[in-house]
Amino acid sequence: MFVERGPGFTTADLASAAGVSEGTIFRYFPDKVSLVAAAREGALGLDTLLPALAEAAESDDLEGRLIAAGHVLTDRIAQMARIMEQTNEAHGHSHQHDSDLIAALLAALLPLFAGVESSAGEVAASPEQLANVFLGMLVSNTLFCEKTGTPPLAVDRLVHLLVNGIDR
Repeated sequence: MFVERGPGFTTADLASAAGVSEGTIFRYFPDKVSLVAAAREGALGLDTLLPALAEAAESDDLEGRLIAAGHVLTDRIAQMARIMEQTNEAHGHSHQHDSDLIAALLAALLPLFAGVESSAGEVAASPEQLANVFLGMLVSNTLFCEKTGTPPLAVDRLVHLLVNGIDR
């Protein structure tokens, strides 16, 4: 219900959908703000996303690692953005929550870039910079393309672009 409607649902709607009394909800959550915060965290799904990113980092091949992580993230970016936007607008959630989420995602992406060097043996950028660029490309490819009506690149093509550059 939270993913579909955002935080605008009523506790009566939730109780009805769950087949419980409204009082049962308030046994577990002292108020709707606490309920929305818990729903937000559950809908963001970091508990399943972060292990999937760790699994993607286990591949020996950089491009394979990034493609696997890209698929995991692309499936979630639009949902995560919608949830963050809905809860920030409707319930005044602090942007600190968003910063914490982004920091957790970037930390999960760092192992993907461990030991990355250019063909000349130089470090092209730090793992932190590469993780930021990769996440930015995925967000742009998902959200901005959706907003502008531009067809997004397939994840493997986006990763190939990052790894090999535009001129190749």
